[in-house]
Amino acid sequence: MNRSGSRIEKQRQVNEFINLQVVRLAPGEALPPLRQLIRDSGFGQVMLQNSIRLCVERGVLEARPRQGFFRTATDSRRAGHRVVDIIACSENGYMEVDGFMVRLIQFLFRSGTDRGYSMRIHRSNFEAKLSTYAELVRNYGIRSVFLVSPDNPEIARSIREQCAMAVEVMPTSPVRRGPAVEDSPHMVDLQMDYLFSRGHRRIALLHEDREGQSSLFHVRRTLCYYRRMAEAGLKVLPEYVADTGHGGIGLQRTLERMFRASPPPTAVICNELWLPQLYTFFAARNMVIGRDISVISDGEEKSRLEPPPTLIRNSQEEIAALAWELMERLLAGNFEERILFPNLTLCERHTVNNKIR
Repeated sequence: MNRSGSRIEKQRQVNEFINLQVVRLAPGEALPPLRQLIRDSGFGQVMLQNSIRLCVERGVLEARPRQGFFRTATDSRRAGHRVVDIIACSENGYMEVDGFMVRLIQFLFRSGTDRGYSMRIHRSNFEAKLSTYAELVRNYGIRSVFLVSPDNPEIARSIREQCAMAVEVMPTSPVRRGPAVEDSPHMVDLQMDYLFSRGHRRIALLHEDREGQSSLFHVRRTLCYYRRMAEAGLKVLPEYVADTGHGGIGLQRTLERMFRASPPPTAVICNELWLPQLYTFFAARNMVIGRDISVISDGEEKSRLEPPPTLIRNSQEEIAALAWELMERLLAGNFEERILFPNLTLCERHTVNNKIR
């Protein structure tokens, strides 16, 4: 990549970082000071200022002399336009990490401002009752809303009963009726197909079980893994299937047990959120990814990991586009109970070795 291309890519990463800070802010809340943003991100002052200026131009931040930059209550340039809300449902910390859901919310937010809507973001924690969502609708006058990662189908039902239009996005419980964009049911099938084609038979799965509440797509993925291993006549040792928990020392111990198994796995299927810790675990044991152990993941391409992981790409940008397709049909008066699924594509890198000789 030439110097110009490298700078463009760096500015894109800075823009993503600032967008992530913005979507976490409540209306009227201040963006952290520039000095803190430099320290937290490692990016330079000029590029950070460029990104902040773009947010001001888009109307999602406002500058206050001698105070800083603040999240606008609504888009100041489009106050007369319709407001579309986003509720981060059953929020158990995913808004605080650079993971799949928070980047999905970024795309929903940015796509809305690009379409000329004023966007608002609300957060509802994991223990929230249905009455919490009813209060949000009443207090903020919500009439059209994206429900991101709702863990209960009653959430959408109760909001629609209050005459609000709702699109469920990546729900973690079964969807009774649309409109909704669901996780593709074929993720693990494609991951297993690829590993089988490369000769792997001892395959481990790291799955998530937050607060003892496994989400719909993690249950589906775990069941798919067991089905594919059974169909291939392969043995699954207890250590091969493990819960990531909240990462940290718990995940460290899980991986230690997994690789003390006899025989240990030759390949690991891992959610993108835990890839950095997985890479660190192997590096500490002098295990070369792509030679001594194979890794396949999901989500988006990770430019900061080396080697970049082979993955089945589940594009947050495409999911957001599908969700907006459903929302704009609702806003136009076309109610459809459609359930859409994103396309999945293989991004082949160098983290899966070939066991076939």
